Amino acid sequence: MANLSDIITPTNLVTATSTTTMTNKTLTAPVLTDATGSLSSPVLTTPALGTPASGVMTSVTGLPLTTGVTGTLPAANGGTGITAAGTSGNVLTSTGSGWASTAAAGGGLKSVQILTTSGTYTRPAGIKLIKITLVGGGGGGMAVGYAEYGGGGGSIAIKYLDVSSITSIGYTIGAAGAYQGNAGTSSFVLSQLTPAQTDVNAQGGYTGGSGGSATGGDINITGESGSMYTGARGSDTETSSGRGGGGLYGWNGKQNHAGDGNGFVPQANTGGGGFGGSYASSGVAHAGSAGASGIIIVEEYA
Repeated sequence: MANLSDIITPTNLVTATSTTTMTNKTLTAPVLTDATGSLSSPVLTTPALGTPASGVMTSVTGLPLTTGVTGTLPAANGGTGITAAGTSGNVLTSTGSGWASTAAAGGGLKSVQILTTSGTYTRPAGIKLIKITLVGGGGGGMAVGYAEYGGGGGSIAIKYLDVSSITSIGYTIGAAGAYQGNAGTSSFVLSQLTPAQTDVNAQGGYTGGSGGSATGGDINITGESGSMYTGARGSDTETSSGRGGGGLYGWNGKQNHAGDGNGFVPQANTGGGGFGGSYASSGVAHAGSAGASGIIIVEEYA
């Protein structure tokens, strides 16, 4: 029978040997000792330990991250400090003091569309920003007596546009000015959008004179004016044709001398003005030319 003092103030509840087995026992401090006052390398099977009041887990291994860890690991401890991955396609971005799930930056130039006939521009999937370069048509050349005038070049409009919420936009390619005729305007019709925006217009050049003017672009450039030429050659009064105003992409109608042929017609889709005709009092004459049609270039960015 136990002494009364052991019952009131127990010192060792259990003295275990290496073969001692305890099942469903409740242990209180001092918990478990051997003859030397400590127990080395015990193997615990059941039940679960529950929630210890304290402990040091320095050498513990095998902790499952999916079920054995709770809470959010902060950046200071090697984590992210965030609880959700965010929107699909986002990237992990440093805020200076932590991390955040943010939308990826633009992916740069993805594609280019060259538009030479009027129609509807359709935004490709994934495109968020476009740069539009519009060139109006070139005006036709003209002749007035011995004075020959080159047609004006088409104007240029450049517009940067956020199209992330836009499906399609109508556009028009400026027609070439016929000989002694004005050219057409190249347009991107933004007034059809919701909410409506200002249309971008690159006006065509005028026959035998001024270049067109541009409106609605972030950059608007007036087309080059055509030149006028009149003079004498040898013993016969004759003229050379006026040079057409240059377009953004080069070619314009080049002058010629009477009797030397009809000169050079501007290349299509450059916005160049046509050259004036040439005439000589001896009756040698050549008609001038029409201008060039306009063009729209769309650079597409993700």
